[in-house]
Amino acid sequence: MEDITFKRNLDQSNSSIVAVEQEKEVGRIEFSLQSSKLTINHTEVSPEKRGGELAKTLVFKTKELSEEKNIGIESNCPYAKKVLQKEKE
Repeated sequence: MEDITFKRNLDQSNSSIVAVEQEKEVGRIEFSLQSSKLTINHTEVSPEKRGGELAKTLVFKTKELSEEKNIGIESNCPYAKKVLQKEKE
């Protein structure tokens, strides 16, 4: 992920972290941000980036955000839920 940058868009009901490579969006994680918790709703990676670490990195960046804000994290997205569960083990 040498040339990928991550941009945060923080809005109460429709927040995201977007992965950008050469000015093109290659991944995105969408979540809702409330005062007591962050809820991941959707994770998406462009076809050419699938199978790598990008989706997992997006989940971890979202987890870092929840830690920065000192709030809990949960997921409605099956992929993110699996990644977060594995990290707990």
